[in-house]
Amino acid sequence: MESILFDAIVVSMASGALFLTLHLVLWQWLAPERKGVFLIVGVAVVSYGLMVAGSWMFLNLPPQMHLWTSGPLFMLLLMGYLHLYVGIERSVSLRILGELVRAEENRLTLENLHEIYPYDYMIRHRVDLMVETNWLIESDEKYSCAAKGESLSRVAIFLKKCYGMELTG
Repeated sequence: MESILFDAIVVSMASGALFLTLHLVLWQWLAPERKGVFLIVGVAVVSYGLMVAGSWMFLNLPPQMHLWTSGPLFMLLLMGYLHLYVGIERSVSLRILGELVRAEENRLTLENLHEIYPYDYMIRHRVDLMVETNWLIESDEKYSCAAKGESLSRVAIFLKKCYGMELTG
């Protein structure tokens, strides 16, 4: 039993290391428009699949011996990493902090920050993405929720009430 658990941990960690390596290499070479959620999912599936197949072929470790342990452990590692990645990629606060670190004397005025990261860009970028992914519908220069956007919004509103939150985002 201990050997099976150890094998599952090794497969998960090796899959995670392969995923991290492939992700970092691909993200250096690919154009921004080619990067996205589906590619990350593909890289994760390929990484885990290669490690499961490799452990079966080279270590004679059948997948049924560890799949129910190594799979969820790999997913846990993947979710932790993706939380970090998305936080770095999408965080307005981290971008502002980065701009301050890069600035002369590490200081900027609010007006300087507006020049670097205008409010219009923040909203326009998110709205355009939601239109592109069919969360919003644009008509006559006005926006409305698509069906899936409305569903998600209702769930979020309900959860905010449950948590006692008023302003978020």
